[in-house]
Amino acid sequence: DFSGYSDMAIGLGKMFGFHLPENFNYPYIASSVTDFWRRWHITLSSWLRDYVYIPLGGNQVTTQHWIYNLLIVWLLTGIWHGANWTYVLWGLVYFIFILFEKLTGISNAKSVISHIYTMIVVVFAWIIFRSPDVFSACRYTGCMVGLSASRFIDGTFLEYVKGTYVILILSLIGMTPAVSKLFNCFRKKGFGWIEPLYLLLIFFLSVLEVVSSTYNPFIYFNF
Repeated sequence: DFSGYSDMAIGLGKMFGFHLPENFNYPYIASSVTDFWRRWHITLSSWLRDYVYIPLGGNQVTTQHWIYNLLIVWLLTGIWHGANWTYVLWGLVYFIFILFEKLTGISNAKSVISHIYTMIVVVFAWIIFRSPDVFSACRYTGCMVGLSASRFIDGTFLEYVKGTYVILILSLIGMTPAVSKLFNCFRKKGFGWIEPLYLLLIFFLSVLEVVSSTYNPFIYFNF
């Protein structure tokens, strides 16, 4: 929903003559945690870079000072999301992994293994971000790795997959540039009308989903 309403803001802006920057660039195809934050919430990371990181000296300082600058940026990134220890911890997690990548030089690595590593970090970091408190985050993390009374895969999990597998498959495709590249090919061959037709279909199906649902939580309401 975050990427979706960012796109709506960009579209509405164009109607009034404003050109807003892209806020997401396929973050889930990232090959490192550093690359993920080049693609995720671009406006926030760009603002913190230009108005906090660079004024503090960026990386044009001693190593110790640079680490301090990085720590300040990620503490502010966490606190920016809310006054909760989970957000502070979430920011510190990203600070640790990005520092690790910068010091080891793997931030520019591009391989299947580096992508899997990135997705593991991102997914487990989202648990901290979404949890109401640190204790809950630890409990959820334990459940996800099978350290709980329940089984690693139970009936609840299977029920969720059964009810949402179509959306899950479409989401996995949609988080890659595959659809965009396909539409570019259609345009070059003179079939540009296919894209707006596809978007209208997606819009219609989305409206049907919203209308048929009894509860539609907006997870960014607290922000």
